[in-house]
Amino acid sequence: MPFRRPFLATLLLAATVLLTVALTAPAASASPAGSTPAAGTEGRGLCLDLNASEVKRGLREIGPPLGRSDLRWVARSGSMARSMDRTPNCPFLMWATFDTSGGTASSPVAVLLFRPGRYLGVTNRPTGYTRVSGFTPFSVTVTYRWPRPGDANANPTGGPVSSFFFQVFDRVFRFGELPPGVG
Repeated sequence: MPFRRPFLATLLLAATVLLTVALTAPAASASPAGSTPAAGTEGRGLCLDLNASEVKRGLREIGPPLGRSDLRWVARSGSMARSMDRTPNCPFLMWATFDTSGGTASSPVAVLLFRPGRYLGVTNRPTGYTRVSGFTPFSVTVTYRWPRPGDANANPTGGPVSSFFFQVFDRVFRFGELPPGVG
């Protein structure tokens, strides 16, 4: 039966996706329809308000950029994709990107991950040349570059490599590569 192997592979993939969705689905609450998700990440009608307590907790946990008290994390202007979703239809995995205040392209960038109501962690040790290159309601893909000897800071030739992050309950799993010296 030549069709059996692809059919079984498709069936296994579908079962894995359904199990992942079932495991990551938030528990039902007694809140009325239209209410906000669990306190900690939401605010002003957003699933991920960058002024929320869990965002601030995440930034405190990773500490200031380069460990220097004179530097701070600044929300990246431009796409903060997951912060634009509106309650009550929040994605299972949300992210926010922060740059170093007064930094350049080579300055550390932090990508923090959240689920509704909770900070989950940082994708890796903050490094320069980091960007979110893709996302779904269940995953985030982060792409990294790095300078090689002789490269100008504005034009690194190392990489790119990407890591794929996905959440199951309160754990985040990573698949893929990281830049040299990170990990």
